[in-house]
Amino acid sequence: MFQCNNNKCVSNTSHCNGWDDCGDNSDEINCTCPGKFQCNNNRCVSNTSQCDSWDDCGDNSDEINCTSVVCSAFTFHCSNGLCISKLNPECDGEQDCEDGSDEANCDCGTSLYSSTRIVGGRGANVGEWPWQVSLHFKGLGHMCGASVLSDRWLLTAAHCVQDTTVYKLSQAHKWEAFLGLQVQNQTNEWTVKRGVKQIIAHRYYNRYTEDSDIALMELDTRVSLTQHIRPICLPSSTYFFPSGQEAWITGWGTTLQGGAATAILQKAEVKIINSRLCNILLNYRVTGNMLCAGVLSGGVDTCKGDSGGPLSVANSRGRFFLAGVTSWGKGCARIYAPGVYTRVTKYRSWIKQKTGV
Repeated sequence: MFQCNNNKCVSNTSHCNGWDDCGDNSDEINCTCPGKFQCNNNRCVSNTSQCDSWDDCGDNSDEINCTSVVCSAFTFHCSNGLCISKLNPECDGEQDCEDGSDEANCDCGTSLYSSTRIVGGRGANVGEWPWQVSLHFKGLGHMCGASVLSDRWLLTAAHCVQDTTVYKLSQAHKWEAFLGLQVQNQTNEWTVKRGVKQIIAHRYYNRYTEDSDIALMELDTRVSLTQHIRPICLPSSTYFFPSGQEAWITGWGTTLQGGAATAILQKAEVKIINSRLCNILLNYRVTGNMLCAGVLSGGVDTCKGDSGGPLSVANSRGRFFLAGVTSWGKGCARIYAPGVYTRVTKYRSWIKQKTGV
């Protein structure tokens, strides 16, 4: 038995177990834990209890400052196979993974500035959105937007490359990509035109529900990345974009429903909309592979011609991540009808598999 300072006798197993069994806490004074982990409350637990995602100590001290946690669908996977529980750790300027992989491949998402289908927007500055691409179908001009992923790959919407009764939009050689473009039909020294080598539309794209509305385009020749042509950061599959977060939509689409396309690249600020609310507003057509963004009071939205373009969200360091691909909506800029975007986090592994990016 263990004799307390108040002369009470308790079991030896009560000594340094993190609980005041004596009544005067004397069983928890001057505790050591040979071969075990000592909690902040002096309780001793097995070393294997540390960082196992369970509060074995009772004060959570065995789960504090963990460099690795049990991997799950909600943890960030480091390249060394370990996982961390920090929310959105990638490219935030702080090394969280032991191998630094959360800060690798972060030469993306920045522009010359710190800070549609676009309705209710304003003209963008030159070089402000260097990942924005204009996709032209030969003979028809600008058709859709896209985002730069690397010097070779673009990301757009699958519905942009579906054949119609008149046009074979799935044929890669009939597309041209304009990178570093600000004004349609006005190229300059930083504008680059490339042909398209191949198109990879997602195999599960559904033209009736618009689910899996995502496609890749491989350029026929690599481009040099400059201040005016830069990739946007791709979020990991566990990246979280909370409701209410500010986001930006960009494109050369029409500025009024049924109106004409704009010549100057437009930008507009929107907010991420709660998916449950959005699903109700849009007659339960929003799947888990979709993300909603807009202004519920109306007046700001993507519109015809912005399809395939980026929904860009900045992290705490001002680095932009690709949250969504412009997909569909109920009209343009209507009240209580936010725009719907393909949720990029759901397709991160698919993008990696097809492109290596």
